[in-house]
Amino acid sequence: MGGEKGLDEGSGSPPGLLMARSRRTGDGRARTGVFCERPAIRGASSRGRADSHCHGQGAELRLARAAEGFGTAFGEAGSVTVGTSNAVSMDVRRAESPEAGPRGAVRGGRGDVAPAGSRRMVHAAVVRSAGEQLPIQEVHMPLQTTTLTVLIASPGDTALERDAVEDVIRSWNSDHTLEQKVHLLPLRWELDAFPVIGRGTAQEMVNSQFADKADIVVGLFYSRLGHPTASAPSGTAEEISRAVDRGAAVHVFFSGANIPQDHDAQQFAALREFREQLRGSGLLGAYSSPDDLKAKVRTCLEHDVHLLTDAGEKTSAQSPANAAVMRCRYLSEDQQYTDSLGRLKTRQVRQRLRVENLGTGAAEHIEVVVEPLGEGASPVVGDDLTAERLPSHTYFDIPVAPTFGSSPQARVVITWEESGEQFSERQTVRWT
Repeated sequence: MGGEKGLDEGSGSPPGLLMARSRRTGDGRARTGVFCERPAIRGASSRGRADSHCHGQGAELRLARAAEGFGTAFGEAGSVTVGTSNAVSMDVRRAESPEAGPRGAVRGGRGDVAPAGSRRMVHAAVVRSAGEQLPIQEVHMPLQTTTLTVLIASPGDTALERDAVEDVIRSWNSDHTLEQKVHLLPLRWELDAFPVIGRGTAQEMVNSQFADKADIVVGLFYSRLGHPTASAPSGTAEEISRAVDRGAAVHVFFSGANIPQDHDAQQFAALREFREQLRGSGLLGAYSSPDDLKAKVRTCLEHDVHLLTDAGEKTSAQSPANAAVMRCRYLSEDQQYTDSLGRLKTRQVRQRLRVENLGTGAAEHIEVVVEPLGEGASPVVGDDLTAERLPSHTYFDIPVAPTFGSSPQARVVITWEESGEQFSERQTVRWT
């Protein structure tokens, strides 16, 4: 046998009835279902139902939500008594949310509001017995971020540089995404392009798939310009040109390191000609090593985030602008030696954390804090991590000695003063 009864939620609740339906199973147990006669979210169960078994006065009644995304607009607190032979009470609570809309409506959930009259599952606490319940867990909303895509454009002889730029992007995300709600997404043709035939040339496919959609473009050149396309001296040159034409943020860097002896003379000549063409379009960058490139690209990315999002406006409203631009990076030198067996090996020497000022103004009263990330201790040698003054384009080094017991990376927090105002910068540094 079974029965059905309607229960009003309370005077302050939106229109609708909580319904409790029970029936007897073959072994004499009472099986109860609870549902709500009110607007539902599309995609949820048409009759959100939490079934339970009752086994006597002290038995547990467990109610579980049958669908997701319905955490708001469920009315004021009330009490429901399920219509079984052994009555058990359960509390029905409204999930408070600043994003809740008018009564009976849901905003910020996982779907739109369905027409009135649809059935929707009751957001209920888990009840073990009459008068005893477990607390309702709060629903945490996912992090909402603004994503800026960063295209790494370069010929095939810049593998180390491409990896360095991607490391900078990931480091920036680790340091700033949670605070500024901005995420940088690296794009690389060898990782993000997918094969398509019959719809154009390879470069046209790269352009249409992601290159033409990049918010920021970082161009890198070492000794080659790349293979020509139908409309440009190389694929990288075409990506840069198209990005400039559509108004993207474009940064182009040329290596100042020694050119390999077996370099392609024709390619190198084409690169020099392309560089001269770009000189009339703006300011070009130069780098001496991948580590040097990291510091300079990070400065470019922070400038772009400031211009392309409101993160810079919020930061500027909270604190004055700074002229000093403080950065840090891990440096080391290779040293060859002969081991006890006469084998030639290489080891890292002069390992240091370089703190430098890349800005236009001087920084004063600089303090550095190195926080190990992951298991292991800090590799910093000594406890003198301060400098009284650091003029523009100068630096000071902090000795480090990474070992097997050191953390693989660290968060470096730099604080300094300018004209009595205090500033800070955070970076993630790997000891590799």
